[in-house]
Formats: sequence, structure tokens, C-alpha cells
Amino acid sequence: MTLPIVIIALQLMLGTVHLIASTDYPTHPQGLKATVIPFNLAGMPLTINNAVAANRSTDAWLEFSTTNVSQGQIAGTYLRVFVVDGSGKIITTEDGFSGDKIDAGTTLQSRVRIGEPIEQNGLSIVAVTKVVGQSGVWETDLSELEKAVRARVSHKPDIALKVGFEPNREVTDADRGEIFKLIIEDIINDDDKAAKLKDRSNLIVLREDLHFALPEIENIKLTILDQDELQKAADNKGRVVYLILRPFVVEGSHVLARISFRDGVARRPGIYVPFKYTYLFTCAKKDGRWSVEKSLGYAES
Repeated sequence: MTLPIVIIALQLMLGTVHLIASTDYPTHPQGLKATVIPFNLAGMPLTINNAVAANRSTDAWLEFSTTNVSQGQIAGTYLRVFVVDGSGKIITTEDGFSGDKIDAGTTLQSRVRIGEPIEQNGLSIVAVTKVVGQSGVWETDLSELEKAVRARVSHKPDIALKVGFEPNREVTDADRGEIFKLIIEDIINDDDKAAKLKDRSNLIVLREDLHFALPEIENIKLTILDQDELQKAADNKGRVVYLILRPFVVEGSHVLARISFRDGVARRPGIYVPFKYTYLFTCAKKDGRWSVEKSLGYAES
């Protein structure tokens, strides 16, 4: 069976036909779009209607349409793209996340960045792996999902997948204070993270989105300022580094805490490159105490 016939057969089986007229061009030329086939799971509150990958030189934007079939708003969608070659072999997988909010019964066009371009002469499949809603989290097992995708593209019988649901835990202001203290202590006790601060013993926190009382932290002075006060401090000192605590996101039994590093500079002539870096902490409560399970840092443009 030739390569184009294999591709057409796979896409007919998945419900979409995308004819490839020639395979003489590069596998993922920048600027071209590759069709990505939705693999929808029964039990997920979100349905993928269609998807394409807009390739760039080293990565791609996955552009997709989804419909919220649940009774409540969806606040976050986790996706996995399975890159499949012409013989039906999974080459690699790429994960993405969309924080677009989707109201009940509505359809939304979104896009997420994925780590590499998508081949034009192969087949890619996208599935929703986790959905964050107002009431809880729907999630499927990733290893079982990969088995189901392999079965689908290999003409084997479909594998039934389970979608689990975990209700969101209640998070009190006391919990928020404890989590804030936990992540601040993590930052100042980690040399790599603390190196981004001007002074780890004197921290400035933007008043925005602070809707709970900040706890006292040993050997740390916390100063809360609004934007005008920050600018005055920058005008006086030349430059100040400050923290922005983003609203917590509850995902079942976990809380995602995001804290951003920013700087303010004096209003003077000259070239200025803003400092933007964020840490995302995944926290869980066990035996009555909160702990950081993992953290991820990333620069922002």
C-alpha cells in the first residue's frame, strides 16, 4: 500500500478525509497547515469539532474548535497531540493547555502552542485528556488513551476508555494564606529561583488580586504596593522587582498557584527590556498540611 493510500484509509476511518496531492515538499514547511483529526472520548464534557496545526520553523500553533456539552462553564482544557506517520506508527506526542473559558452549550475557537511542527505527509490526532470545570475535573489515563489511539490507527477494535471525575475541593482563605507562605518559602530557599529577586529578605507584592490576609513569614519582610506606589518606588530606586500572585486555580484535589516576577523602572529616557518570569506551583493537601508537589518556571514574552 502506498503512502497516500495509507493516509486516506486512516482518515476515512477517523471520519475526515484530507487528500495529499504530492509528498515531494518538505514534511512541515513553515506557514503550511496540517489537518489534525479529533479523537473524542465518551464522558468528556468537551467535544473537539475540528483542528489544524499552523506550522512554524520549530513549533506549531494548534488551532481548534470545541463545544462545551456540560451544564457548567469550562475553565481549562488539556490536550495531547499524537503525531502518526504514514504507516500508522505514533512518532511522538505533544501536550498543550488552553485556559479559554467556555460557557455551557457554546462553541469556541482556540489555539495552543505545541512543541514541534506537524508533518504534512503523516497523520496527527488530538484528544482532550483533562477538563477543568466549575464543579471538578474530568480526566482520562494517558497510557490507556495511547493504547486506544494505536488501536484506532492500526485497524484494531476500539478500546473503551474511562473518564474519571474528581470534584473540586473547597479552598478557604486560610488555605490560600498557607499556600502563599509555602510557595514564598520555596522561592527564597531555592537559589535558582531566589536569584531572580533583588533581595530575598524584602519582597514587594502587588496588591492586585490579593483577597486574603498575607501570613507572616520568618525573616521575610512583605511590602504590599499598588501600581502607583510601585512606580514611585522605581522612580526613587531606579528599579524594583516585585511579585504578582495570580488567582488560584482548583483542579480537583489540587491547587495551581501561579506567581509572576516583574520589574518596574524609573521613568527616564533609554531602552528598557521588561523582566517577566513566572512560576507555576502544583499544591496538594495531605494529612492536614499543604505541600508543593512540583513547580515549573517559564519566561514570558
